[in-house]
Amino acid sequence: MKKITRWAKNNVIAAMMVCYLRFPKSFNLKWTRIDVIIVMALLLAACGNDTDHTENPSSEVGQGIVNVTGEENNIEAETEKTTTEAIVPTAVFVEPAAEDFEYTYDTVIGGVIITKYNGDAKTICIPTELEGAPVKQVTLCGNIVIEQVVLPDSVTVIGYSAFANCDSLTEITLPESVVDISDEAFRGCSSLTSVIIPDSVTSIGDRAFKGCSSLANITIPDGVTEIGYGTFWDCSSLTSIIIPNSVTSICDSAFKGCGGLTVTYNGQEYNHESDTNWW
Repeated sequence: MKKITRWAKNNVIAAMMVCYLRFPKSFNLKWTRIDVIIVMALLLAACGNDTDHTENPSSEVGQGIVNVTGEENNIEAETEKTTTEAIVPTAVFVEPAAEDFEYTYDTVIGGVIITKYNGDAKTICIPTELEGAPVKQVTLCGNIVIEQVVLPDSVTVIGYSAFANCDSLTEITLPESVVDISDEAFRGCSSLTSVIIPDSVTSIGDRAFKGCSSLANITIPDGVTEIGYGTFWDCSSLTSIIIPNSVTSICDSAFKGCGGLTVTYNGQEYNHESDTNWW
């Protein structure tokens, strides 16, 4: 504020001097050369006073300029920081929903069990591994889309109700690695027409093929030792079946509802009128 006051005062004096020199008649003045020199000296002295009184950079005004510059630098730094942050991508993991995967599965000791197929293909080949873990079992119970299934060699058991009520399933390929067909594994697969059971299978569980009304051909290998309760119950399209000598136990109602079936076992033929409890 002091600097502004001095600047105004000095400039007023200078303006008055110019007026005296420029318009002497207006002030009733008669100038001599000496007068002019004196006025010019005073004018220079006024300008000199303004210069002499300029405050150094450490003054209040000077500090204000420094602060403003610092704030501008800070703003530039913040702008640069914001710009940098804006262009650096941030990795955000969003766990996909189960339906985004082709298969839903559970992890078990030694591998995984596929519990659902999320696609719409009619023919599928089950993979040997999922996420590096071997597929040990497959359960597609209730799937009404699949018509043909090929299982990998990693599968050892056809689990309980694994393919139960897969109404559209017509054909399935069981690998030599399978040793057990569990209870109700193919129950209600009304469109299933043919099944080849591999030699590795030793047991066929209760009601494993119950209600497979279109099943007309099935081969039981020599490795099977037991046919469970109601295994082929209501397989009304079966007309003949050969049971190997390795089978030591055929449970009750194994062929119940198979009115036109002829069973060959130990060199003899049996049907629903025979004196057995198989029907």
